[in-house]
Amino acid sequence: MALSHRLNALFHLLSIFITLAGVRSQPVYGADIRRVLSAEIDPVAPTAALALSKGQDRTTMWGGQVDFNVGQVATGPELWIGNFTRKGPEEADDHVRREDLQYGESHKIEASRFRWTVSMWEKPSSMRGWFIKGGYSYTAIQSRAHREYSARLDTPATPMDSNIVDTRHGMMAGFGQRWAIIDSAATITLSISSTFNFKRSLAVDSDDEDAEADYKSLTETIPYARMSLRSVPEASLALGWLI
Repeated sequence: MALSHRLNALFHLLSIFITLAGVRSQPVYGADIRRVLSAEIDPVAPTAALALSKGQDRTTMWGGQVDFNVGQVATGPELWIGNFTRKGPEEADDHVRREDLQYGESHKIEASRFRWTVSMWEKPSSMRGWFIKGGYSYTAIQSRAHREYSARLDTPATPMDSNIVDTRHGMMAGFGQRWAIIDSAATITLSISSTFNFKRSLAVDSDDEDAEADYKSLTETIPYARMSLRSVPEASLALGWLI
């Protein structure tokens, strides 16, 4: 299934969850708990992507999250999307190395990560203060590469395209703090989290015997910790609004 179909499904689920949460202009009270919904976006991701886009590398990233309190805990989805494209040099080079992209070659990676979290807050009724959270994580990555060179440099150049679909299931854990400003309506959230994958499915469609190795090398070297198979701690900043 193409990533666009997955994203459409995720957005559809998100709209359902927001509807079920009962988004209204006034807070809702029930069982002595003030019902609050928090919607936040990551302002750092698109800026960082712009800074990382240089030379033949092009990067886009964005993310956001929604939380709504249910009794003494809160729950909600998080979504992150990142695209990375690397192209070979604009001019042909006689010095050919397998590990380098050459003239006419390219490698594009499209990734999305969906996490559903459950969190406990210092102030549950307004989802403010210190918090801890955990939940389920689903990551889908599609890699498309066009290589002109074979693994053996003494053979004639042969186009070797590859298409790799990498899906991962995991659990996440994190902690952080949220501040409410501007009449306790706007929010600033700082958090650190890490994802631990317990299941992975990798489908490689290519005649290139080095396709999987090239994909792994790129995902572990580009500044996208969310694509790494290692459980790398992630620091994040989110800005949003309490409804």
